[in-house]
Amino acid sequence: MMTLWSIARSPLMHGGDMTKTDDATLALLTNDEVLAVNQHSVNNRPLFNHDQLIAWTADVPDSPDKYLAVFNTRDRVRLTPENARYVSALVTRDPATAAEIDIDVAGATKLFLLVDPIADGENGDRILLCNPRFVFAGGVERPLTDFPWTHVDATWDSTSVKNDATGKAIGITALATAVIEYSLPAGAIRFKGTGTVEQNGADQVGGTVRFLVIVSSAETENSAARVPVAVKLTDLGFTGSAHIHDLWTHRDLGQASGEFAPEIPFHGSGLYRLSPE
Repeated sequence: MMTLWSIARSPLMHGGDMTKTDDATLALLTNDEVLAVNQHSVNNRPLFNHDQLIAWTADVPDSPDKYLAVFNTRDRVRLTPENARYVSALVTRDPATAAEIDIDVAGATKLFLLVDPIADGENGDRILLCNPRFVFAGGVERPLTDFPWTHVDATWDSTSVKNDATGKAIGITALATAVIEYSLPAGAIRFKGTGTVEQNGADQVGGTVRFLVIVSSAETENSAARVPVAVKLTDLGFTGSAHIHDLWTHRDLGQASGEFAPEIPFHGSGLYRLSPE
């Protein structure tokens, strides 16, 4: 976040207890080369967003140098249709379009439930995943609602367990867009459920959504520690090679020619000053 706030020239405010600031946090907040980007750079702008690999750049005043910030916003398990074990057709409030989910989860470690809005209702699309459950050997089933989610991200923090009039859990409800993550219980071999769209409040209609189910397995999880974020030097205005300086570590990284491709950890970033050679 400090990298993004600095390259975007956002106001920098710290709300922590300064008397308890550790050395790492103090170094983060007082890095003079990073603060110079926030305070003195110009023409700050996004450079690209290539499939969740993102770059920003800015000019260094009175200099041919450029600032460059790169971000790896990917998850180790790509939450994309190409990586899904199940992608529904379009689901509306018509019960005939409900998504009937039944997938193999044997050997997987995590389950990701995604709901993408295709055509929003007036207040967003409220979905209900009815009777979600894990199936174990011998046909034994356990409701998904018996297990806590490990991470959730939904519009207006709307994810909740829905109960019937007797207090019995009947499913998971949320406003799309929604991503709900679970750790798979040992021995689970299948996941089943029915995805529907509900009316969102009085006089409000639901829109159209798509349900996706993705699992974490050897085939879908990226085990690499980092991902290269490649930036063409010509996109920064350089016609030749460039000298690279890491602003967070204050280290000179040598020269790059053609492109600069720092390797960035998942949900990590890098901030650099490039000087034409």
